[in-house]
Amino acid sequence: MKYPIRGRMYDHRIRELICKTGNPHLFAELNIPKSTIRGWLKRGAPKVISHEIFDKNDIQLYKEVLDLRQISSGSTFLMTGLRQNPFMALF
Repeated sequence: MKYPIRGRMYDHRIRELICKTGNPHLFAELNIPKSTIRGWLKRGAPKVISHEIFDKNDIQLYKEVLDLRQISSGSTFLMTGLRQNPFMALF
C-alpha cells in the first residue's frame, strides 16, 4: 500500500503575509520552495477560520489568566462559605 507524499506545512499567517505583500522573499530563512510561493501568490491568501485568542500577545494572555484566577478565587471563597454554612444559599 502506497501512502501519499505529504508536503511541508506552513502557518497560514506566513502564506497570508506573502500574498498580501507580494514579496516572495519575506521569509527567506524558512527556505520555502519557490514553486510553493508561486502557487500561493497565484491562488491568493487562504480563507481561515480562527479564534481570537490566537491573535493575542503575551501581555494580553497573562492579563486574561490573572482575571480568570481572580474570578476562580472568588468562586472558591463563595463555595467554601456555602460548604461551611449551607443555609447561606437561601438568602
